[in-house]
Amino acid sequence: MTAPISVVIIAGGKSRRLGIDKRKLLLANGRTLLEETVARLTRLSDDIAVVAGFGEVLTSIQGARIYSDQVDNAGPLAGLAVGLSVVRHEFALVVAVDLPFLDLTLLRWLIAQPRDYDLLLPRHRDGRCEPLQAIYRTTCLPVIQNRLRLGQLKLLDLTVELRVHFVDEVDDVACGPDAFFNLNTPEDLQRVRPLLACTHGLDWYNLCQLCYRPDQPGN
Repeated sequence: MTAPISVVIIAGGKSRRLGIDKRKLLLANGRTLLEETVARLTRLSDDIAVVAGFGEVLTSIQGARIYSDQVDNAGPLAGLAVGLSVVRHEFALVVAVDLPFLDLTLLRWLIAQPRDYDLLLPRHRDGRCEPLQAIYRTTCLPVIQNRLRLGQLKLLDLTVELRVHFVDEVDDVACGPDAFFNLNTPEDLQRVRPLLACTHGLDWYNLCQLCYRPDQPGN
């Protein structure tokens, strides 16, 4: 039987390239992207922590506890530090909030791998790694905190200090090519349009205000 696992959702960032707060995108099912991410991941874990950016206060989300980065302008490493400091289980699946096509089959497979690592890191055939759809052990926390103090903020640089299990089979296990797709630019919105609530045929660079909730969650 697989031991329980926590989930950390990294939900900070300025969404500068996208131009809007991606957390608030309204999906066709009536949830925002952040709400949907939490709802899907409750199928995998009884312990979900959402970590917003420095100084941000998110409204409550059913099924999750809300925290904020403690270090400003430190990127996802700051959110990872907070998340691993508050989770209730020894291991945590860490994902970014901008992954609209999360593949639960893939995530369950990752969770089921033997936990003989500090970091379980998916790696594609072309060598790209996915540090924001990976599993971290809470014992990583001292290394992460030290790198924050030193201003060494690149997530992948953690691999030189941690016991890492690279998972090279992810492209075979994933149900589709979009399992690791992240939403960063206005052009990316076209790719996720079938998931969104808008049916108004508008240019998504000027997002339909009926389909974007500036009052949900994040104010």
